[in-house]
Amino acid sequence: MAKPFHQRLATALSSDDSRLSDIEALIAEAEAERTRQAGIVAQAASDSVNFSLSIEDRDDAAARGERARREATALGNALDQLRAKRTAKEASEGRLAAVELRERLISERDEIAARLRREWPEIETAIVTLLSAVTENEAAMRAASIFEDNAEAVARGCPGNFARGALHIRQLTKLALPSFTDERELAWPVPVKSKGPHWTEQARQSRIDQLAAARTRAAAAEAPWAEYDLSSGTCDRITEVSCRASRGGGDTVLTMHPVDPSGFYRNPVHRCWLRPADVARARRLGMVVKPVVAEAAEDVA
Repeated sequence: MAKPFHQRLATALSSDDSRLSDIEALIAEAEAERTRQAGIVAQAASDSVNFSLSIEDRDDAAARGERARREATALGNALDQLRAKRTAKEASEGRLAAVELRERLISERDEIAARLRREWPEIETAIVTLLSAVTENEAAMRAASIFEDNAEAVARGCPGNFARGALHIRQLTKLALPSFTDERELAWPVPVKSKGPHWTEQARQSRIDQLAAARTRAAAAEAPWAEYDLSSGTCDRITEVSCRASRGGGDTVLTMHPVDPSGFYRNPVHRCWLRPADVARARRLGMVVKPVVAEAAEDVA
């Protein structure tokens, strides 16, 4: 037998064990009861001032209205608490549902992953074997001057050129199938094995070389400057040389001209500050580079 409304309401308010469906049912009952009590309050208020009734009846109406008003207020407070419990219960059940959903999906994912590990290598091998057979047979037919549709076109009922009007039909032999075991390669088309390192290793080594070159350039930029007398020597081309005009001066460029045999152009000796790399370059080009003082190789601020 169902418990009375007030008993069920008191139990729900004093406990957090009620089910969400029970709380929602209680809210509906409480709202209906509060509406009924509000009707009693209105009728009692009218009866309590109705002089056609006896004093006793009017007093009874006033007392009845006060009880109904108190009951309606209590029900309003109870409804606020029930709605708060419903919100908390919905959040709790929502979190529980989210946890259950996560566990189910993660479990499903792991099962699929296990199937992939177990089944895909064989599937991949079968695909590569079939596509290799298609391409090898097609190449053999072409070599024998047999210009018929290939095995894929026959199997799929496609035209040999894999086109229907303006529609291009995608070919299985043109797909790119990642290798399941080698993350750097394709399973199809079958990769051509080169004798050199893999392109990823080549890219890595190229990056290492770039960083080393950058460090070399940075070291050269910080190399000590020294004062030299610079002349064209046997250099046979117009050449620019990076230098400084003075110890603490800014960087500049000297344009060096070849020696003019006719003597028309006079190529003087330039006194300037050079770094070791610039000295080596100038000497390779045939210029004459003489240190002004042998011990002058000092850092320039």
